[in-house]
Amino acid sequence: MKLWPIRIIPGPGDNIMIVVNYKNEEKQFDAEEISSTMLTKIKEFAKACIGSTVTNVAVNVTAYFTYPYIMT
Repeated sequence: MKLWPIRIIPGPGDNIMIVVNYKNEEKQFDAEEISSTMLTKIKEFAKACIGSTVTNVAVNVTAYFTYPYIMT
């Protein structure tokens, strides 16, 4: 059963590559590229919502989730 529209493959060294179908073409990205793109899009979305430049931001990445939190 396919749950995600991506594939994970071995990359150079100990890295992984994320394979996606982007604009009808198979592309490979490393995790840093994916994270960078996501943060850039979040910043653009925040700028559009508040109507001004976003300069000082704190990002929290939760290390684990409790079962009740996952269920919300």
